[in-house]
Amino acid sequence: MAEATRIEIGTREGQTDSRGVAVARRVRELLGIEVGEVRTRDVYHVVPALSGDEARRVAEEFAGPVLRRGAVGRLEGRSFDVVVSVGYKPGVTDPVAKSARVAIEDLLSRSLGDDGAVYTSRLYLLTGVSLEEGKRIANELLANQVIERIAVSESAPWLASEPDLSVPKVVDSRVPPVERVSLELEANELVAVSRDRLLALSLDEMETIRDFYRKAAGDPGRVAAGLGGAPTDVELECLA
Repeated sequence: MAEATRIEIGTREGQTDSRGVAVARRVRELLGIEVGEVRTRDVYHVVPALSGDEARRVAEEFAGPVLRRGAVGRLEGRSFDVVVSVGYKPGVTDPVAKSARVAIEDLLSRSLGDDGAVYTSRLYLLTGVSLEEGKRIANELLANQVIERIAVSESAPWLASEPDLSVPKVVDSRVPPVERVSLELEANELVAVSRDRLLALSLDEMETIRDFYRKAAGDPGRVAAGLGGAPTDVELECLA
């Protein structure tokens, strides 16, 4: 059995894809690229994989009866030239996915389990553009590269391939080391710590934090946790 179920939701043929129309307008106005039609789809990857009947029920429920249609795997549709996929990078909070998981569990009357998850992404099917223009549209208009991953392909190889079942799961199981940051420093050194760690804290704020941790050094809770009179890197970041 596949590790994930892929469900794709898109506008029905003959209906206006308002999101696609808006994207096409922005491409023309902001990038000066004469794109043709833009069709959009929402993609949900559900882990662990659902049964065939469960997946069809979810696809039908997410699509609704009127404007949209759903499919397990990939929707059939009209031709296009370039496809852009945009989704969150591993570890980035996906609020739509969290809501989708609740909806799926309610619909199926069961939990997806402790290791279960839902991941979302968006597809943009572009006509009238080249692959290079599609890459420019993706990078300059459709995605935030800091938190989102992008994939761009011409239609032929994308349609010839199997639907992508990979998910942006965080697989690094290493426990990062805890760093203790000494604030027993001169004023100019405290300013440097704030600057180098991108804390955006003033000297007064850094000195206030230093004084607080001096007093907290003997706190029983901190002592029991193996902490002393210096904040950890995580504590300092949270305070900042």
